[in-house]
Amino acid sequence: FLCEQRQELPVRTMILYRKGASLRVLVRFSGSVLPSAALVATYSAVVAVLLQIYVPEKSLDKIFDDPYPFQPVAHIVGVAIVFATNVAYLRYWESCSSVTYMSARWGDAVATALSFDELRRGGEPADPVERRA
Repeated sequence: FLCEQRQELPVRTMILYRKGASLRVLVRFSGSVLPSAALVATYSAVVAVLLQIYVPEKSLDKIFDDPYPFQPVAHIVGVAIVFATNVAYLRYWESCSSVTYMSARWGDAVATALSFDELRRGGEPADPVERRA
């Protein structure tokens, strides 16, 4: 019963690239992270400008004297880099094992095709001299 109630996944189309259209690819918003990144960048720029305008320079210098605020950020960035590297490493080895499995299956298919090609209809091996002619 569960097999009959399969939900169809939305079909996503692949981005098609044309030769010589490199500038259009750079400014394309479909399938790009630029719109979401622009929102975060705009927010950060507004905060930076407001800090520059309304907070005195002496108090900003005092913030950077103590290293404690940077330690948690450094730890979080370090863990994020290690996590991303670990995920990439696992994906690489999964692709290596998939390629090995695929090549083994192709080898099996070729060996099977050759073994069927070697036999005649009666089950006797073909004469090598007769095949060359």
